[in-house]
Order: sequence, then structure tokens, then C-alpha cells
Amino acid sequence: MRKKISSVVACIIGIWLAGPANAADVTAEDVINHCYYKNQGHDQKTILAIKVKNPDGNENVTEYIRLWKSYADQSGDLDEKMILFTTSPPENKGVNFMRWAYRTGTNKIPEQWVYLPDLRKTRRVSQRDPHDMTWGLTDEDFRTHLIDEDKHTLVSTEKEGGATVYNVESRPKGTSAYSRWVSKYVTPDNWDNCSRIEVKYYDLNDKLLKRVSYKWSRKGDVWVWDDVTIENNNTLTTVTYKTVEAAVNVGLEDKDFTERELQRTGGH
Repeated sequence: MRKKISSVVACIIGIWLAGPANAADVTAEDVINHCYYKNQGHDQKTILAIKVKNPDGNENVTEYIRLWKSYADQSGDLDEKMILFTTSPPENKGVNFMRWAYRTGTNKIPEQWVYLPDLRKTRRVSQRDPHDMTWGLTDEDFRTHLIDEDKHTLVSTEKEGGATVYNVESRPKGTSAYSRWVSKYVTPDNWDNCSRIEVKYYDLNDKLLKRVSYKWSRKGDVWVWDDVTIENNNTLTTVTYKTVEAAVNVGLEDKDFTERELQRTGGH
């Protein structure tokens, strides 16, 4: 059971959330701790639409029911579980995908499965190429980085309207698909409302590779992607993730993330 926070500690936390009085005191690590690590809740059930727009202007949209559950507050190596139930287009309906991801530092690769309704079979899927950007984002982008995995520098602090904007450069300490990335964080009023709204990724030759922009929705104190747009500077493709509907903390269980559940044609 969590200990009750005393009024004195609560007061201190309230001051801490409001942010440093002097912007000069803010470090890159301060910004990341407050603005990058957002509460995603214990679980989420969303309707997710992924649109891919090619350079010739052609577009295709796939829609999914997405179930996601966090294991961050539990013991063990698991970090999260996720299932995508394909609902459209009709020819892809029932092609479902499940992924179990493990915590950074465990050196365990994600476990992945796909259900093929035409064959009525579930197959294990090997980890994709870490540089694969078919869906706009690599495996590295999807997972949450620990703060000490990368070296961070506060590049600039600006004012836009009544908001404070922090630009933070991050350079990987280990193997990565990128030489660096620059994140734009906006704080409208206090740290509690700070969020990352843009990231520019540079390839291993330090050329701009892609730009990712974020829009967020909030369900109480839980943050949910509303819209994520990835513009690839090399392929000139644009991939958009759109959350059509979202429910959080719905009580998903371990049994909701099994091979048996993966075979469901319509999700939950």
C-alpha cells in the first residue's frame, strides 16, 4: 500500500511541479524528467488509424482496435504488452498482431506474434530490422528511453506567447539508428502540463532524416497520443497515427494478451 504523503511533502511537490523560478536553473534532464515521461495509465483501449501517404499522393489507411497494458509497476522483466486487431480495410480484417516488450537493460528482445485468419494460424515473428521505418517509427522510437541512455544538452530556451519552449538535443551513448535527435518541449504554465510536440531525427551522417510532430489528449491525468505525424525526408512519405477513440484504465488483464485472444476477429 502506498504511504500517504504528508502535507509538508505535498507542498514541496507542488512547488516542484510549478517549475524553477529562474529559467537559467533548468537543465536538459529537468525538461526530460518533467515533459518526456508522461503518465499513460495502467492500460488503454483505443481505436487507432494509421495513414501512409506516398510521394505520389496515394494514401492507404488501416484501422485497428489497440489494447495496451503497462507492467512498469510490477516486478519482473516485462515492460508492456500490446495487441492490434485489424478492423479495416476488409481484406486485412482479422490479421492481428501481438507484442510483449521487455524493460531496457534486460537485453531481452520483444516477443511478437501475428494471427493469419486465412490459415487460421498464429506465427511467431522475428524482431524487425531496428532501422526499418515502414510504419514511420522504428522499434527504438516506440520504446521509452531511460534518461541515462543518452547524453542530453539544453540547446535553447524561448518564449512563445505565454509558454516556455525548451529545445533539447539527445545523442545516443550506445548503438542507434540516429546520430542525434532534437526535441521541442512546450510548457504552457507549469511542469505538469509540459509535453513534447516535435522531434527532428538525424541519420548517422548527421543529415535530417525525419520530423515527428505530436498532439496529445488527456483523460484526467493520463496522456494519450491524439495525433502523431512522421515526415520522412528521404522517402518523402508521411505516416500519421490517429487515435479515433480512447479509454484508459479499463482493467485489462494478462489473459487479454494471449495467443487465444489474438485469434479474435473483432477484438474486444
